[in-house]
Order: sequence, then C-alpha cells, then structure tokens
Amino acid sequence: MSQTERPYRIQAEIGRLLHIVNYRWHRCVVTGQEKAGMDQETIVNGRILGYLSMEKNDVYQKDLEKVVGLTKSAISTILSRMAEKGYIERQSVEGDARLKRIVLTPFGEETQQIMRQSLEKADENFVKGLSEEEQKELLRMLTIVNNNMKEMEAETKS
Repeated sequence: MSQTERPYRIQAEIGRLLHIVNYRWHRCVVTGQEKAGMDQETIVNGRILGYLSMEKNDVYQKDLEKVVGLTKSAISTILSRMAEKGYIERQSVEGDARLKRIVLTPFGEETQQIMRQSLEKADENFVKGLSEEEQKELLRMLTIVNNNMKEMEAETKS
C-alpha cells in the first residue's frame, strides 16, 4: 500500500464509522421510544416537544419554523396534528388575536420526558467505556469534524 492510499483509507473508514454510529444511535433512540408507546409521528415531532420543554421564553410558530427549518405551512400542519393529539395548546396572546403562543400540555410534557429518557439512555451507551477525559477529547475532535463539514457545506452553496 502506498503512502497516499493509507490516509484515504483511514479517512474513508472514519466516515463509514461515523455514518454507522449515527444510524445505530438513532435506531436505539427510536426503538426505545417505540417500546415506550410512541408512534412514528410523535417521534418525528420530538424535536418540537424538546424545544418547547426546554425554552424558557414564550414560543410562537415563527420560532419553531426557524428551529425545525420547515415552512410556515408545514409547521402549521404539524402543530395542528400535535394539538389534536393533545401534546400542545395554542394560546391566544392579549393584544394580537393572530398571534398564538405554543405551549406543552401536561400530556406533551410527559411524552417529552419519556422521549428524553430514551435519548439519555442512548447517549450513555454511546460513550460507555470512555473516561471523562476521552469523552472530552472525542467531543473536541467531533467538533472539529463538524466545523469542517459546515465549511464544506457553505462552499458548496456558493
């Protein structure tokens, strides 16, 4: 094997493993949520539930459009379904009848807690066997990789 082939093979193996690890982590999270009784639509909406449970300020549809990266009509449809299922409420805002505050219901909060537990279990297993120092080093290296990919993504868009 030549000197130029070796680094490429290592880089290709890193990329392959990152893809596999991401897939397995995601599968573990989804499986845990399915075992807890979550349907596929609820799992997909988990990001919205998580954001609503963590955000301390009032949340409006336009905020969720930015966080999730979907269009106004797509978010509106998703929020309508979530309201029908009892995960959220749209509350009127005094002084602006068009504006609706999005809040979790107790059922939505309970659902989010179940989803969070599944995420935490997957995260714990993800780093099982790594010392705290190794975890910090992995985080440092993955941050570099992520920043490299962001730069490449920006270059491809221009």
